[in-house]
Amino acid sequence: MIKNITVTDENGKILYSTYPKRAKGLVKKGRAKWIGDTAISMLGPSVKEKETKEMANIYEILDNQLSKLQEQLRDAEEQEATAVRIQILKTLEEFKVQEQRTETAKLIGAQLDAMQAALNAEEVTSENTSAREATRQKMLELMEKML
Repeated sequence: MIKNITVTDENGKILYSTYPKRAKGLVKKGRAKWIGDTAISMLGPSVKEKETKEMANIYEILDNQLSKLQEQLRDAEEQEATAVRIQILKTLEEFKVQEQRTETAKLIGAQLDAMQAALNAEEVTSENTSAREATRQKMLELMEKML
């Protein structure tokens, strides 16, 4: 058998010669086309190769996009978890402040009750009454500010 089929590239440049059976196989597989009785022209990458390459590119793009989405979700989850932690800490701080106010109010109430009982139990003299009353008024003002 003689290599009598000329093979050219897409631009018409002669590449080599081949056997007729090989040339038929190249045409059948879609890698070449007949340009005459004794010549074939090689085509660019086959449709299948192009599709494979395009699919690989699409898969790469999808993979990159999915990676970005996963990072964004991870970041969002971390930010959401941080926001929840901050809210919990604020709530606990508010409870603590409220508890302190309640305890302070109880102490002030107890002091006021003790002062009232002492005032009722003491003999009231006109000289001591005004000094004690002024002191008690200042204490009341101080306790009210503490609330």
